[in-house]
Amino acid sequence: MAWKKYNKLWQQRIKHGRNRKYTPETLWESALAYFKWCDKNPWIKTEYKGSPPAKVEIPIARPYTWEGLNLHLGVSKDYFGQLKKNLKEEDEHYDDFLGVIEAIRDIMDAQKLEGAMVGAFNSNIVARYMGLKDRTDITSDDEKIDQVYKYTDPESGETKEIKF
Repeated sequence: MAWKKYNKLWQQRIKHGRNRKYTPETLWESALAYFKWCDKNPWIKTEYKGSPPAKVEIPIARPYTWEGLNLHLGVSKDYFGQLKKNLKEEDEHYDDFLGVIEAIRDIMDAQKLEGAMVGAFNSNIVARYMGLKDRTDITSDDEKIDQVYKYTDPESGETKEIKF
């Protein structure tokens, strides 16, 4: 039996789209499980010390990263961006999801920043990863820099300026 042309059965759906993979609660619990896994599974750095050289394994803290969390959760790298984009303020879990995502971000940032400060992580790499910049203005004393284009008017022979 074929569907009637121009039917409106789609309007009778209670919910459109598929269910989310995580609720705010399960997302938070999974993020905490990832953090615990990182703490229990440090990187192992192998060095040779002494004479004769003896192999020494040194545990090094594993930084919390979005890439690692995505792998742990089994989601794509765009998952959190898409989740934030698709959440609507009318959604019953809007505030909960945003709160969980912000808390996860804050924990990750704090761990990386503190690790860089105490020397556990390379501070240059952490600064680049987090988008931190050392902004020092050595040219303009924080004043606006105008670009000026000077040219000679072919008709009058006068020198004129154009500011950008």
